[in-house]
Amino acid sequence: MTRTRNGLPLAALALTALLAGCRSYTPNRLTVFAPGHGGDAKVEVLNAGLHDDVELAKGHALFEDQIMVAIVTVKNHVDDDEHVDFRWTWFDADGVEQRTGGTFWDQVFLKAQEEKQLVGKAPQPGAVRVQLDLRYHRDIQDR
Repeated sequence: MTRTRNGLPLAALALTALLAGCRSYTPNRLTVFAPGHGGDAKVEVLNAGLHDDVELAKGHALFEDQIMVAIVTVKNHVDDDEHVDFRWTWFDADGVEQRTGGTFWDQVFLKAQEEKQLVGKAPQPGAVRVQLDLRYHRDIQDR
């Protein structure tokens, strides 16, 4: 095996360089609360590279009849188009997830430097919190 001057194998250095260019599919998360149920929206940045490229900028909620509606702004900060996946997960006041047969990823295309609003509606009355997960697009459908 070829070694560098300090003893590290060249293969290890090549692998490190290759992985540095890979995108992580770890999602970032924005939690939005219904009015009177938890305050301002909170962002969890679990993927700093994604946050630098496409930001979960802000979110708020309102009610249409008894159904919670969340509006979240995403911003593309790069000079290229971005294709990202997102999914909504809704919770009631007891923290129980409201299920409707599964939580699947949807897609959004953002042009260079574009800002878009994503709008989600709870599947049933009683939701007071929603989490929006955002990740780089994957070509496979998963939960």
